[in-house]
Amino acid sequence: MFRTWSWRGRHRLLALTLLLLLPVAARAQSSATLAGVVRDATGGAVPGAVVVLTSPDAGLTRETLSGPGGDFEIPGLLPARTFELAVSAPGFATVRRPVDALTTGERRLVDVRLSPGGVTERIDVAGDTPLTRTTSPELGGHVDREQIERLPVNGRDLVSVAYLVPGAAPARGFYNLAPRLTINGSSSLATNYTVDGFDNTDLFLGGPKVPVTIGSTDDLKVLVNAYSPEYGRTGNGVFSVTTRSGSNRRSGNVLYMGRPGAVLDAPNVFAPRDAAGEVIDDSFRRHQVAGSTGGALVMDRVFYFGDLEVTRERQDAILTSPLAAGLAPTAFNSQTAMGKVDVRWTDAQISTLRYHGSDYTHDGDVGFIGGLTLPSAGLQVNYRNQFVAYTHRSASSSGVNEAGLQVGRLRANWRSLDGGPRVVVTDRGATLATIGAVSDNFAWSETDLQVRDVYTRLLGRHTVKAGGDLLRGAFDIVSGPGARGAYVVDLEGRPVSPAGTFLTLDDLPRDVAVLSYSQSFVNPVVRRPQTFVSAFVEDVYRATGNVTLTMGARWDYDSVTNTPVGDGDLNNLAPRLGVSITPGGSTRHQLRGGYGIFYERIPFAVFSDTVFNNPDGGAVSVTFAPGTPFAPPVFPATLPRDAFAALPVSELPPRNVQVFDPELRSPWTEQVSGGYVFTPSTALAVAVDYVHSRGRNLIRRIDTNAPASIPAGTTRSVAEADASRPIVPVAGGFRLIEQDESTGHSTFDGLYLNVRTRVREGVAVDVAYTLSRIENDTDDINFRPVDARQPDLELGPSLNDRRHVLAVNGLVRIGGVVDLAPVLFLSSGQPLNVTTGRDDNGDTIFNGFEATRYLGNKG
Repeated sequence: MFRTWSWRGRHRLLALTLLLLLPVAARAQSSATLAGVVRDATGGAVPGAVVVLTSPDAGLTRETLSGPGGDFEIPGLLPARTFELAVSAPGFATVRRPVDALTTGERRLVDVRLSPGGVTERIDVAGDTPLTRTTSPELGGHVDREQIERLPVNGRDLVSVAYLVPGAAPARGFYNLAPRLTINGSSSLATNYTVDGFDNTDLFLGGPKVPVTIGSTDDLKVLVNAYSPEYGRTGNGVFSVTTRSGSNRRSGNVLYMGRPGAVLDAPNVFAPRDAAGEVIDDSFRRHQVAGSTGGALVMDRVFYFGDLEVTRERQDAILTSPLAAGLAPTAFNSQTAMGKVDVRWTDAQISTLRYHGSDYTHDGDVGFIGGLTLPSAGLQVNYRNQFVAYTHRSASSSGVNEAGLQVGRLRANWRSLDGGPRVVVTDRGATLATIGAVSDNFAWSETDLQVRDVYTRLLGRHTVKAGGDLLRGAFDIVSGPGARGAYVVDLEGRPVSPAGTFLTLDDLPRDVAVLSYSQSFVNPVVRRPQTFVSAFVEDVYRATGNVTLTMGARWDYDSVTNTPVGDGDLNNLAPRLGVSITPGGSTRHQLRGGYGIFYERIPFAVFSDTVFNNPDGGAVSVTFAPGTPFAPPVFPATLPRDAFAALPVSELPPRNVQVFDPELRSPWTEQVSGGYVFTPSTALAVAVDYVHSRGRNLIRRIDTNAPASIPAGTTRSVAEADASRPIVPVAGGFRLIEQDESTGHSTFDGLYLNVRTRVREGVAVDVAYTLSRIENDTDDINFRPVDARQPDLELGPSLNDRRHVLAVNGLVRIGGVVDLAPVLFLSSGQPLNVTTGRDDNGDTIFNGFEATRYLGNKG
């Protein structure tokens, strides 16, 4: 504990100071705020101006007066609504202007200049500028409904829309179905997902719990740096969605999108050939049907919106096995629905009830089969997720309170397509095919409860906000990795041909030579919750009409740090500071900067993996081979589950286990940013920002019983390595004693450029460019260093290090009825670690590196 307090002491002292200075109050996470300054034609403040905000679609009206400095603020606004702002004062003409839909948690700045009386009314029709001005230093971007709907998004995948924001990019996943979004080059597991302010992150491994459809999205916001302390549980970025709501105007649409497959597919140069040498054309087919409807059940009072999307995909997996060259069919089926009801009891009392659910299945997905892996070795992966969220907002002239509750369940089942056992078919050293299932079904559920309450209070020049939430995910995990057994056999030159389309267990001779057989026993069940508790406070202080200071702090707790051998990490107090300056009250220039500490959740898989592989009650894998005390069964039989009780455990070869780290702590990043926004007109905006971030306490897997280090480029045997381990492996003992430690590091530097312009009516272009570099010594859980004795020496390019990322999208409207939306995405390549494919240092992990190569993560 002393180590943790020492290197975080200065951060906690700053955060505690901010907490003591700030009064108690706060803002709701899922509502929005409109703020601004009323000035006259010379730039002087206009106090006492009447500011009226109306939404005809929702029958909503809010009114306030500008303060002594001409400033005004209207909190507690519903997102996904367009407004009209009217400002009037004695001796001045009334100004009316449209306000585009606000996003969840947004605090938008709208300055108003009044003309001398003589003209009774002036209407500004331009609306917001291309880069909407805010009083916040936060970096990122948002994509509104109109832009989302016209983008040619592959598969209607909302996550890919985030790639248009500087700092966001496609992730390099390290397992099948891994999350696909990286922010600031971090692991894709670290990104936090929210829907209408509620958490939508899969707590087990990361990624969204329930996919959000394009048809149900009103706005997508991606936060990459310097965001408010109301956002947390991530050391990097937030993927925040505001869903659509109904209005007084009834609306609806139906959509079909299709990819017919081989008819239009380009030739695949990697496609296999049949016995005659003819190319076997693989195919990808997709059909999507979507529809939505919205309107008012009671005019001005009760509104509804619903959306449904169904997807059917069929793809051919390419098999390159000499025993089954050709194509194997795979399938993906999904259906996602969202329903929402808003009730406006009064202008000050609004309730929202939302249902969000999905059911999707991968049948033998590409990635599970293909190459030498035949269909019988594949999986069927099904996720069934349903969540219900309720929010109530209460507003007054001086503050807003928002209370929310979300409940739901995520259920996953990774089911083997074959009864087993798995068989790796070889012929005199060459691997020919892999068939059959090795594991029992991996089934798990996550039952969630989230409660939050936040409050906003207006105190003169201060907008003070405070709040907290409790998120509890109760896990029930059943798994049996290796429980169905795995053979390695040698055909010894004997010919084998499948009786059907693909090779199966029945096609192999029963007297085939068995090289080895392995099976796992004692597979535990994990039933344990993961609990997050957080609290935040923030003061947005309008020091002058041109300077806004944002000061706040956030506290987080993650129960995964409370292990059977260590106490929970309770001292995660994180300060956030920001400044926004508009020199001389100019609407053309904005300077912004921010500093903050950001704590990150730990995936529950860190805990469950340790339980499954723990020496005390965890799974035990036994390898049986001819000529050893453990003779394999007669092929293709498997051993009964209770056979382990009769095995001479003391004679088992040394095995690898995983233990809990008593010093496990929450990962965190320290970030600083600075930037400039130039808005010469309502048709052009340019933003340039620099971001520096350093990560600490990152998760990595370390062998605490690692062999001694050896010079790079040298080799040694397993026996030589074992002799140098702190605990020498013996029969019935252990070799690798691994633990997931929070000792990793990272460093990120990025320069973001965003240009948005309306060239003319109906023509617009958005350019986002990122120049960045990220180095780390771990990319996430399950990543191992080459040398566990010196893991800090292996700092190098991250798997998600993309030096250049360019995203361009535009709009060309033809005749007012046809929209062309070109999109261009380019990025530089990601780093590769070239391995020797050998166990050079004798640690039994086959990922050695040449002496002149970077020693990177060994996954």
